Amino acid sequence: LVLQEILKQEAGKKQLKVSKEEIDADLNYIKEMQGQDNENGFQEFLNKMGLNEKQLCEQIETQLIYWKLYGEITSDVKVDEKETREFYDKNLEAYKEPAGIEISHILVNSENDAKDIIAKLKNGEDFAKLASKHSTCPSKEKGGDLGIVNESSGLVKEFKDAALKLEPGEITKSPVKSDFGYHIIKAGKKQNEKTKPFEEVKNEIKLKLQQEKGYGVFNSYLEDLHKNAKIKDNRQ
Repeated sequence: LVLQEILKQEAGKKQLKVSKEEIDADLNYIKEMQGQDNENGFQEFLNKMGLNEKQLCEQIETQLIYWKLYGEITSDVKVDEKETREFYDKNLEAYKEPAGIEISHILVNSENDAKDIIAKLKNGEDFAKLASKHSTCPSKEKGGDLGIVNESSGLVKEFKDAALKLEPGEITKSPVKSDFGYHIIKAGKKQNEKTKPFEEVKNEIKLKLQQEKGYGVFNSYLEDLHKNAKIKDNRQ
């Protein structure tokens, strides 16, 4: 509560305002998310949090103020190429990719559907297009692509065993059954162990370092605000 009041006062000094429209947008998003599977989901959410709608709106307002202040206080925080490169060089292990093979799949609910798709593939139809059209796995958005698979991949045994037996370009000749359904699996290129090049991960590292530096600057700022605030305890 003290921090909430300090944030509001500081935002007032800096003329940072949160509009009713901004609060309503966040509130409506929460209502929509909580009500997706249950029409009483939003009320149940409030009950679980021990809040009413007005109190939730106050929390949303505080959060929006927090991020507006954060944006202003950290606007000058920068990470240069040298810092990014130094972090990369000191953490090369984090950017190593193990050896494996590119794997894509199409997941369907019935064996007959899987056999029909295998027949279409034998007739020359495109694997990625069939995955996009028929697969029930979220990987359908990428044409069934699951990335690099190896012995350490967290996949069900039946699937992994079948996938790792394939040679590049090979497709399973019969459906592979698992608890998720029936898979048609395709192997792509084999990959040796490699380290992602700096250019590939540069932006990811820069964002990470910028966030860390920004949080450090903002936390110090909040500590100073709290230390210099005149707080009176009226509970005595």
